[in-house]
Amino acid sequence: MIGLGSKDKKKQKGKEHTLQNSNRTVTGVGSSLSINGNVKGNEDLHIDGKVKGTISIDNHTLTIGPSGQIEADIQAKNIIVQGHVKGNIQASEKVFIQETAQVFGDIIAADISVMDGAHFEGNAKIQKSSQDVTPVTEQTERKSESRLLIEDEFIEE
Repeated sequence: MIGLGSKDKKKQKGKEHTLQNSNRTVTGVGSSLSINGNVKGNEDLHIDGKVKGTISIDNHTLTIGPSGQIEADIQAKNIIVQGHVKGNIQASEKVFIQETAQVFGDIIAADISVMDGAHFEGNAKIQKSSQDVTPVTEQTERKSESRLLIEDEFIEE
């Protein structure tokens, strides 16, 4: 794992949504950094730079900061998006899409929160059981019910 900008999460302050894990170390990727390839680790990660490839942070929280530019499939326990993500997202617990976020891709998570002002284009699937999770990298032809309703409205007009 890249050990850049590590800091104790309980010392972090800011407007981002925080989770109840104040004793964890958070590793940061600064806004001037660009990573091409696969990022994998076992600690919380905060990205303000650019990442192209895949990101896998099992059992931990991934935060995409406001200046974060991600072009990757993402997998983590919890995912907080404040920046730009182009790729599929899979969280075993929760995805928070905040008002400054732009997300282009499908989401599978046990819980999804989209704030007013956020931009999201893709399909969302609420999946409570981690046993039945299908990796987001596998393409599916099924669409979410809300997406089908929107398409039906356009067809009827």
